[in-house]
Amino acid sequence: MNKELNCYAKILDCYKENLNKDRITSEISKNKSIIKIINVSQCRNDLNFVKNALLLVLSLYDDHPADIYSNYGNDIKECNPSQKKTLLSQLKKELL
Repeated sequence: MNKELNCYAKILDCYKENLNKDRITSEISKNKSIIKIINVSQCRNDLNFVKNALLLVLSLYDDHPADIYSNYGNDIKECNPSQKKTLLSQLKKELL
């Protein structure tokens, strides 16, 4: 567990160091992080760790989230009043 936390911390530190750098430097940093994750994954047999580390890198560096669950659903701002009413009704049923 500590090795995983250390890896996540290193990813965050690397991102923080390159936060205000130009796009090319940021892209190089992202690619180096991905390569390090791949190298670590060859020593470990933990697929969930690799997935989470890659999702963290891609979520930090890319403009669009890598987590597929954030791309599902409807944007309520783009719905008409009837659709909003239906969505809210469905949410109430699920949550209450």
